[in-house]
Amino acid sequence: MIVNWYNGRKNRVTRYESDQAIANAWGAKMGDEYKSLDVQRSASGLLIDLGYSNNTDGRPKPTISEIEKAIVIDQKPLLANVAPGNPGNTPNLKVKNDGHWVVIVGVDVDTSKLKVFDPGIGAFREVDYGNEYDRQEGEARYWQNTSYVDDLSS
Repeated sequence: MIVNWYNGRKNRVTRYESDQAIANAWGAKMGDEYKSLDVQRSASGLLIDLGYSNNTDGRPKPTISEIEKAIVIDQKPLLANVAPGNPGNTPNLKVKNDGHWVVIVGVDVDTSKLKVFDPGIGAFREVDYGNEYDRQEGEARYWQNTSYVDDLSS
């Protein structure tokens, strides 16, 4: 999602039509084992390996004003991971199989609502800024970590 967003803004030819297409690009660079969609890997690691830089915020998710600055002023999407288990005020960078990657693409400062693209449902959704992201089958998922993503470093 993030790579296609940057590529679309810069009119780059490379677009990834599916998760498998970007996994294949990652595998071409890092080795065939990275082509498997059956193994959860780090979306952040994929971005770094494909030439994008991203820095994790010091909290599981930035403040409302930091999100507004990143998206509206700096025009940087935010990559976030949600999973069971409340990490408190410290980002959890070791989320593995229970984690789910989403992209924060908007914020309403007045209502403290975030607009998120959730690939699990293939659509945008609005979520409260609070600590809990959502509930899946009765179990809460919480914000684990959030990264600021910059365009290609080269």
